[in-house]
Amino acid sequence: MKLLRWFLELFKSKTDTLVDVERSMKAGSMDRWLRRKEKQYQRRIHTYAVWNAHWVMVERRNAARRLSLCKQ
Repeated sequence: MKLLRWFLELFKSKTDTLVDVERSMKAGSMDRWLRRKEKQYQRRIHTYAVWNAHWVMVERRNAARRLSLCKQ
């Protein structure tokens, strides 16, 4: 039950209220709901990772450019 509460805290969004969650639990679709939320969360993490990698690349490129300009 503690794990479930943790999940609810983690994925509490404006659309999903606790009442909806309780209702879907009674309907037995809780695991489906959790899986959907987890997928959304993973997608978000993936997006952040991609953007971070991109910016690291950009920063390195700019630094290299700055260095080569200084050398001239």
